Parts: sequence; C-alpha cells; structure tokens
Amino acid sequence: MRRTTAAQFEKRGGQIVAEEYYATDVTDFRSQLEKLLATNPDALHVAPQSEFAAGTIIKQARELGYEGPIYAETVSVGSTALEIAGDAATGLKAITADLDPANEKGQEVLANFRERYDYVTLPWHLGSAYDDVYIAAECLKKTGDDQDADGFRDCMYEVTWSGAIGDNYSFDEQGEVVGLSRVVVEVLPTAERTEDRKYVVLGPAPRS
Repeated sequence: MRRTTAAQFEKRGGQIVAEEYYATDVTDFRSQLEKLLATNPDALHVAPQSEFAAGTIIKQARELGYEGPIYAETVSVGSTALEIAGDAATGLKAITADLDPANEKGQEVLANFRERYDYVTLPWHLGSAYDDVYIAAECLKKTGDDQDADGFRDCMYEVTWSGAIGDNYSFDEQGEVVGLSRVVVEVLPTAERTEDRKYVVLGPAPRS
C-alpha cells in the first residue's frame, strides 16, 4: 500500500521529503513524528495497518504542534481510529471505499451486524469479509478439494461477483479488486459526527 501510494504521488509531481516506519508493537509514535516534522513537510500521509495506530498517530501529530493537512486511507477513518484521534482528525482527507446506500445486500449486512453487536467500524471491510466467505465457498465448491491451491487461485481469476460491496467486480492477476470505485472523504468535526456519518464524500478518487 505505501509503495503504491508513494509511486502514484511521485508520478503526479509530488516529493517525499521523509518517511518513517514502526514496529507492530509500538504504541507511542512521537519519536518518528518528531523526525518527520523536523523536515517541515507540507503535508503528512499516514498508512497504518490498525485503527489504534491510525488514531494515535493523528492525535500525537497534532499534540506535537503540526497544523498542516493530513492524508490517509481507509483504516484511518474507521470508528475506532476517529474515536481515539478526536478533534485531531477534523479535516483529515482519505481515500476509501464505502458501501453504496442503494446496495440492499450491503445495507442488510450492516444492519444485522449492528443489531447483534451494537457497533460497526469500517463498513466496507465488514461487507468485504462477508463477500469473501461466499466467494471462498463458491471456489471450494468448484474445485471440490480444499487442498487444491491452484484450482482455488484459478477460480478467483475467473470469478465475477455481486455482493455487499458492489456489483460485477472481479480480481486481477495481483489479487486486487477490479470494478469497485473509491472516494475521497473529509472527516467532520467531532461535534458533527454521528454513528452513521463521520465524514463527507468530496468526490470520486482519481484512477491511477
């Protein structure tokens, strides 16, 4: 993800002035952030793998005095990430996928999950996990052998699926989803956030 984002950023004329990594067990990101902020960047891009890290990085960046724009991706606009970040996330822009309100299956999955657990974070990931189970079942049914890795792979290449996250999507040779759109969103101030509306959609994300 980071490599792809960096490559696209540079392709469009951007310049990366510094980058930092962290171990999965790190809970305090101030040392990495201080090194980044010392370069006086025009903007920060965060690409964490967990909502805890996302929210904490955003919060600590603001605590260290950074006032510039912050850009991110799906994990950083999850309910838990935004709860941790609080007002520090206000104005953050991210590229993410979201469930189409008109997709009946997606909305049914969300409603059932919320009814059972009284909480939803990252709705698209929830819908994706739901679809993944049924796609895997379909490919296992076709191969008839749960040890047939090649057959399962070939099935994934051939499948075109309609489910909770969209209609008629497929997978390319790298296993990436093809046929689903992403959007650019901006996080609302905490006073304006609700359970079902934490950001506004600014428009479709440009394709690479």
